[in-house]
Formats: sequence, C-alpha cells, structure tokens
Amino acid sequence: MNCRASILATTNPKGHYDLDKTLSENTGIGTPLLSRFDLIFVLVDSPDNAERDGKIATFLLNHAINGSMASKKAAAAAKKNDTTNR
Repeated sequence: MNCRASILATTNPKGHYDLDKTLSENTGIGTPLLSRFDLIFVLVDSPDNAERDGKIATFLLNHAINGSMASKKAAAAAKKNDTTNR
C-alpha cells in the first residue's frame, strides 16, 4: 500500500542550544529517528537582540489579533446573511 504523509515537528533543546554539538545531542532525539525527516531546519533564538524580539512578538500578536477579529466579523456576516436569506 502506497501511503504519503506530511509531518511538521518541533522540539526544544535540552537546556540552551550548543552550536558545538549535533542536533541529536542538543535535542536528545536519536539519529535514526532524525534520518526519517527529509528537511530539518534549526532556528536558534539568540538572547542578545531584545529589540528585534520585541518587533517579532508585536508583529505576530498583531496578526493573531487582526486575524481573530477578521474571523469573527466574517462569521457574524455569514450568520447575518443566513438569517436574512430564510
């Protein structure tokens, strides 16, 4: 049986991420399991740029809030249309 699946996985390092260690050592995930993934991206957040972190957090929160408001407005408009079309 031919089967395909997409998996998105995230993990945090054990403590702080050490650039001198392998991904397997940093995460505690064995190499055999890591080899099952086609693509692996390591994102390291360095604590030395608080201004940049603040801008990213503000951007994400604004998009989450605006997206939530847009969904509520769309749901309210759909409900209004549904009741007027009856």
